Amino acid sequence: MLMIIFLIAGILVLGCFFGMICHLIMDGASSTKKWICTILITIISEVLIVGGCVLESYSESSMWNNGVHENCGGCWNFTNASKGKQSTYYFYQCNACGEVVDFSHSME
Repeated sequence: MLMIIFLIAGILVLGCFFGMICHLIMDGASSTKKWICTILITIISEVLIVGGCVLESYSESSMWNNGVHENCGGCWNFTNASKGKQSTYYFYQCNACGEVVDFSHSME
């Protein structure tokens, strides 16, 4: 739960950062135009960030396909995991063709 709160806070801070850059760039515009542009840029950047996260999650679940490789019909078998500073990648190999894919979370 705490991770979700930090993720939401990070998205809001990043969106506000882009909005404030827009606010500073529009030096000669009226105050109302500055604030409208700031709010729009903030909302657009937050939607793009959240959309990217959702798209990545959808892409991984589509590739997983309930453990069945779409191209050859083989099964994905866990082979290895690699842990970095901030993330862990899980590697799965197809038992029929040998193709290896990586996911940002365990699919089993």
